[in-house]
Amino acid sequence: MLSKSQNTAPIRDKRLDEEIEYQLLILVHHKFMRLANQALMSTLGITFSLGSAMLHLEQSPSVSFQGLAAFFGCGTGRISRLVRDLESQGLVSTWRAHLDKRAVQLVLTPAGRQLVLRIPAVLRQAEQQMLRNLTGNEREKLQVVIAGMVARFDQTRKTTSRI
Repeated sequence: MLSKSQNTAPIRDKRLDEEIEYQLLILVHHKFMRLANQALMSTLGITFSLGSAMLHLEQSPSVSFQGLAAFFGCGTGRISRLVRDLESQGLVSTWRAHLDKRAVQLVLTPAGRQLVLRIPAVLRQAEQQMLRNLTGNEREKLQVVIAGMVARFDQTRKTTSRI
């Protein structure tokens, strides 16, 4: 029998907690990506990657291949395939920049501008599907936690970019 002086609480391993948090974040990310991809494919006939690129182009009217690659955090090879898919569907057009002929600029076509307006509603439906089993209180807590994570991440990026 344990005496009152002995601590019976389990010892928490911080590394294990961090690994569990990491695995949970990855799991949530993958589940949402799958739901969003399925929703966009079935509703609009585009993948999540194409939709993300289109949303970025909507916010930045003229973007280069390099700019889109930086947005996605990938190389221009991946962006070339993505842009080829968008072009083949008539959703973007490309042209060479006047000052630097190596730079290829992207812009949404009229069809792309019409389609991009429908993307947020489809993504909201996927989000609602993902969160539908949470109570209102759980949703509020989740929103506060995620907003805090984003704010701290943004602050960390600002601090490290000044170094």
